[in-house]
Amino acid sequence: YIKQPTAVGTGGAVSSTDFDASKAGIQVLREGGNAIDAAVAAAAALGVTEPFVAGPGGGGYMVIYLAKTHQVITLDGRETCPAGCTPQRFLDANGNPLPFETARRSGLSVGVPGLPAQWQRAVQSYGRLSFAKVLQPAIAVAKRGFTIDANFQQEEEASLPDLQAFTSSRKLFLTASGQ
Repeated sequence: YIKQPTAVGTGGAVSSTDFDASKAGIQVLREGGNAIDAAVAAAAALGVTEPFVAGPGGGGYMVIYLAKTHQVITLDGRETCPAGCTPQRFLDANGNPLPFETARRSGLSVGVPGLPAQWQRAVQSYGRLSFAKVLQPAIAVAKRGFTIDANFQQEEEASLPDLQAFTSSRKLFLTASGQ
């Protein structure tokens, strides 16, 4: 068996777990963006096509290597507890820890997302394009729609009880029959 490249080119490459996300990064490169712009474009598109594992509602770290200066930059975009958060937040009236499902479903355990600020900081400090321009491919995927795969469907079915638990998510994501 001889391995053959599926694509050959110059000027950069983008790889992700999703075709639309990789395409978003490539589009940004073609529009004059650099690797940071492409990485953020791909990550934002993944937030649309793989919302269970990626996206602006979460957090993460970005490691950037600046070849000209041989520097490694790390941007912390992890979620944080809301400003008014204290350890008592997760205790009941008697001072006992809340049951896990109660804390999770009540919304108390939701952190303040860190990725949007991290993406904006990365593009502003190390990219070539505006943050708004870098987000356009992800916005287009969200408006146009995308093909889901078996994994997406499985994740959606597993999350259905969580979506059904809240009026706002039922109204936004589900049919009148709760599906």
